[in-house]
Amino acid sequence: MKIQNSPQQVNFTPKIELDRCYKWLIKNVYSVISQKKLGFTSKREALAEIRVLAEREDEILIQSPQGFLLIFRDRTPDDLARQLRYFDLDEWREPSDMALFFPIELEGLVESKRLRDASDLFALCSSETLALLNQDILNFSASNVEIYNYIHSTDPFRVKARIQALTVLPMLKWEFFSFNKVSDRVRRRIDAGESVWDAYLEFHPGKASILRRLSTTQASPAPWRGNLEGLLAALDPVAPEKVPCNDEEWNAFDSICLGMKMNGMENGYTYRRPLHQTVKRRWVAESSRMGWINAYQKFAAIDGGVDAIGDAFDFLDAIANAGNYMAQQSGVKFFCNEEYQKKSSERWLKATQTFGMFRIVEWSARWHRMVLDDTVHSYQNDEQLQSWPCLLPERVQLDSSVSAVSLGNSQALALEGKIMRHCVGGYSSYCFFGRTHIISLRDSNDRSLSTLEITTDEYNERCFQIVQHKGYRNCSPDRSLISLETNLLSAILRNADFKALAESRKKASKIYADMKDKKNQTSVEHVAAVMGQDRLMRLFQSDV
Repeated sequence: MKIQNSPQQVNFTPKIELDRCYKWLIKNVYSVISQKKLGFTSKREALAEIRVLAEREDEILIQSPQGFLLIFRDRTPDDLARQLRYFDLDEWREPSDMALFFPIELEGLVESKRLRDASDLFALCSSETLALLNQDILNFSASNVEIYNYIHSTDPFRVKARIQALTVLPMLKWEFFSFNKVSDRVRRRIDAGESVWDAYLEFHPGKASILRRLSTTQASPAPWRGNLEGLLAALDPVAPEKVPCNDEEWNAFDSICLGMKMNGMENGYTYRRPLHQTVKRRWVAESSRMGWINAYQKFAAIDGGVDAIGDAFDFLDAIANAGNYMAQQSGVKFFCNEEYQKKSSERWLKATQTFGMFRIVEWSARWHRMVLDDTVHSYQNDEQLQSWPCLLPERVQLDSSVSAVSLGNSQALALEGKIMRHCVGGYSSYCFFGRTHIISLRDSNDRSLSTLEITTDEYNERCFQIVQHKGYRNCSPDRSLISLETNLLSAILRNADFKALAESRKKASKIYADMKDKKNQTSVEHVAAVMGQDRLMRLFQSDV
């Protein structure tokens, strides 16, 4: 007699088999696909044992089975020998990416910052252990473990090609761990034995002279490491023979570029930003012709130092605005906004063509100082501009020691400007009309650390951005303060009363027309006092 299986047996047995099938597929097929995709071997055979190069307190420097240098924390050589027995990576990748595929092997690996400076561990290595490493790679990487690993490969041809490329262009070592379209293409060209020059010139046509100049320099432009594309853009207006060639010249060049905010966010009028870039390029070229060190010393002698260079563009905007106001007072009419912007740009550019860069920067420093001194008492008698809604209704703690305070009246702005020695005191009208909001970052003792200007969209208060972040005397703020900008923007979204801000801006727009003429007249007086009434009149005599 035929015995039928029970319903439970019929349903349960296939489910077990199906689960086993899924597990087998995931364990074998998926892992094989992943390994082939990433360049791993499908069968991870045991490799050679690790080599301990140095030990220091809780850290250990070792050479992995395939020759990579690794630093682990809180691991013994025996633990690492078991962990790294199957570490079969052919090419170095970002440690965070490798940890996804080698979670056990890379347990305890130190952060990338530590890998880039292991001089103390290398100092503990004996001559015998150092002899185990590739000496040609060590010559380029020094105590930077990541650079050593990026040059190292299990393919001897690739190592030879990379070292040869680094010999031609030493700056390439900072490009090896800079992940962008250019660097990736250059690495592939190098590994294929092709010309590194052809790879760079493909993306930077016409830059052969500057690249060859960089290849012969004996110094390394530290602030530009890993950003060759940005460096070439900054050097674009410079003649090849004027490219800095020693540490002192590179430091001067970098200080001037930093002062000009070559790669920073542009403030001021949007339609004038191309003019800003044009003038910056011209001033960089002029600095190179007179000598980087000489130019730096002249800028440094001006009140505010090289940081005053970037502020000069605010002064140039004030000159152009003065010319616009004088033309309107003389009866000049504009038939459209495009015509107005074109004439305004011409006036702005005329000032830079008439006067030299050092004179403009010096005038700018005096103008900022005058605005600062004047705004301590400005608008004191105008009750309309005394206060406005704050972007942050209350003090907000950004971290354990720094808090953000929104400045909501002209007295607070004047005091902030006086303490920090910058011209934020003159921003009362901008704040009152809702165009700008000023935030002061302060320590636990309520001392001002830096000042931020935040602008909001005319039609949507919830759209805002940081346009300026200044420290004492308009210098760049500490990096720890810059890192808090994201926290500040999040705090604004959580705490701001956007409805009240929109209503305040609507009311302020009715007052704007009456205040505009008074403000423009004051601005012209400030510019004329700095550069001289006669010079200002001659500059715009064709418009007046």
